[in-house]
Amino acid sequence: MPDISESFDNLKLEDNIEERSLEIGKALQKEDAISINSIEFMNGASNALTRSGSVPSLDLKSFLPSNTEDEQIIDTTHQSEYWEWKQYMESCVLLLQIAANIFTNINSELILHEVLNSAQGYNFLCNLAEVAAVCRRVNFSYKEMDINIIGFDELLMDIDRIWAEMEPFYANIPIVTELPAWPLHQGEAICCSLCLTVITSGRVIYNENNYHVTCANLWLNCVNSNLPVMRHPVYSHSNTCPGNNHI
Repeated sequence: MPDISESFDNLKLEDNIEERSLEIGKALQKEDAISINSIEFMNGASNALTRSGSVPSLDLKSFLPSNTEDEQIIDTTHQSEYWEWKQYMESCVLLLQIAANIFTNINSELILHEVLNSAQGYNFLCNLAEVAAVCRRVNFSYKEMDINIIGFDELLMDIDRIWAEMEPFYANIPIVTELPAWPLHQGEAICCSLCLTVITSGRVIYNENNYHVTCANLWLNCVNSNLPVMRHPVYSHSNTCPGNNHI
């Protein structure tokens, strides 16, 4: 199965992502012993998306009566404040589609069985499930915030469609799905500065901001080397994600 092996090599899994993260010259502190492998785009595809400019602060103007002009201002603010989520999900769509193409293009049941029962294939699918978990967390926050990012709903539908194609290959792989959550009150929990959901395990600290290990690794390997800092809109005045003060 040389073609399959070559596909896995092109979509390479890395083992020491925490070390890779440190190469960008900033303090990245690992909180947990849990280490999740992350996935690197083939042939430099990670450079296809770039990040430039600064992110303006969010102003929901919630104290004003709602009208069309105010809604347009809020909508524009959402586009600029959370555009990195769209960039993030675009990378995930590309990554998931590449993986789906690898598996759905295996025509031989014998080869497919061999791939699914190999250590390489097993690790590949486990890491891909972590990508899906990141998408699930971002999707949760996006819906909780009830905002509109142009083209974002289409990206989420693409992710659901691709994941549905991949689910049959997980029949014999136990995947534990952790439901995302938001803190009920400011400061009651530590939240990820990328997906904005509560961190229950696998935490890293970067520039005094907290991240899920998988959220940070996926961004660093598939988007660029600058981890963004997202904010809960209801806490935007505080300049910190609720519970983002690390211990």
